[in-house]
Amino acid sequence: MSADEPSIFVGCGEKEVHDVPMSVICRPIPSVLDQEKVANFQDAIQNGAEMTPLEVLWVEEPPGSNYYFALGGCHRWEAYTRLKSPTVPAHLIRVPPSTITHFLGSSSPFFKRNMQQ
Repeated sequence: MSADEPSIFVGCGEKEVHDVPMSVICRPIPSVLDQEKVANFQDAIQNGAEMTPLEVLWVEEPPGSNYYFALGGCHRWEAYTRLKSPTVPAHLIRVPPSTITHFLGSSSPFFKRNMQQ
């Protein structure tokens, strides 16, 4: 996938942008950051720029229990973190637990459940 191509999740989630509390989002994959890019994003956010929403994978398992995972958008995430923002704009993409297990393997909180199915 090139930088010009959209994410594989484009069109999979709802189009509505939510202000999701950063405290509920799990970022299980360590980021490799370009510090200049993070600083540019911080400046843009502080100056009122509308940033592309993060794509947040949402698992409701068991029903009534919500898990939120952000696997991409590391520079935007870090910019919001450094600005101490309580929320981040995001598209919520509902996925089954098996999707998270696909990305995280045995590190997935749903790994044992998926193995039993």
